[in-house]
Amino acid sequence: MGNNYKHILKKIFTYLMITIIGMMIANKAIFMHTHPSSNGDVVYHAHPFSQSSETDPVKSHSHGEGDLTVLGNVDILFIIIFSALACVITLGHTIVFELKSQRLAVSLIRIDRDRAPPM
Repeated sequence: MGNNYKHILKKIFTYLMITIIGMMIANKAIFMHTHPSSNGDVVYHAHPFSQSSETDPVKSHSHGEGDLTVLGNVDILFIIIFSALACVITLGHTIVFELKSQRLAVSLIRIDRDRAPPM
């Protein structure tokens, strides 16, 4: 029963992450725009806004400096948070990697030993 519950939670978490990533991609495709910052840099970010009222390439709605920093780095923050959650979820599990055959690797090394490597 407990193993089935964990499997369902992993599936829900996976579908949730796929949905969030899909929404982030759609958001960037539809709502990407630029703002000049106070130091003259141009900040690219995406969030829903009324596109019909603003036709200029540099949008006139305003954000604070903190808002621009967060909006410009949402993708990086999402990756960090997702990685942290994945580490927490797998913290109690042991991950085992098995090498099925070592003979293949040894035989590949022994082929043409007296020959120089290709240039």
